[in-house]
Order: sequence, then C-alpha cells, then structure tokens
Amino acid sequence: MPVACAVPNRQPGAPRLSGALRIRFAPGSRARELYGVEAIDEEYYCNYEVRPDYRDTLEKSDARVTGVGPEGEVRAVELPRQRFWIAMLYQPQRSSRPGTPNPVVRGFVAAAEEFASERAARGVWP
Repeated sequence: MPVACAVPNRQPGAPRLSGALRIRFAPGSRARELYGVEAIDEEYYCNYEVRPDYRDTLEKSDARVTGVGPEGEVRAVELPRQRFWIAMLYQPQRSSRPGTPNPVVRGFVAAAEEFASERAARGVWP
C-alpha cells in the first residue's frame, strides 16, 4: 500500500497528524512557479503520507515528487503532462483568506477558467 496511516499511539517515524511544516519545492515544478519561492510554511491536518519505500515507484512513473517536508517526506506530487494536476499532503486552503487565496487555489481557478475559455472558443461549452 503506498500510503501510511497514523494511529492514536503514534510510533516513531509514523505520520504526524497535524501542524505546520516547511515544504521545499523542486525547481521547475508548477508548485514552485505558483508560490514564486523555493520553500513555504504550510499547515496540514492529515492522517496519511506517502510511504517512503514508494517514492521510487512514483518517480519512475509519470508522477514527479515536487514538494518535500523537513525530513524528506513527500508533500507534493505533480503530473507535469497534465493541464493542472498537483496532489498535496497539506491544505493550501488553510492559508487562504478573503481576497488573498493561496497561490495553488488561484492557480487551479486560473487553469479552470483557461480550460473553459478554450472550450467556449471551440463552441463546445457547456
């Protein structure tokens, strides 16, 4: 199973349940492009994380690990050939505020608007 699950009596090395952590983004990643910086501090509330022994499997596929936590744990994965596909093990919406959405939320909305405009221009929307 590619996901590790936390339990009430957390063992050493098991996922943490919540908190804030520094996430470093890979050069050339969409996440780094959206945030405009190499590293960010984000909050998470999550019972899951990618098992470290599955990272190689991810990286041999079309997926690219693009964000890692302080201990090298996977925090963001992208499918670069897709229009917009980022899986995150943190919640970007937690740092969104009225009038200032998180850069990932803004990027997702912009990609959806672009897609809708392209379809409308081809006469296939809705």
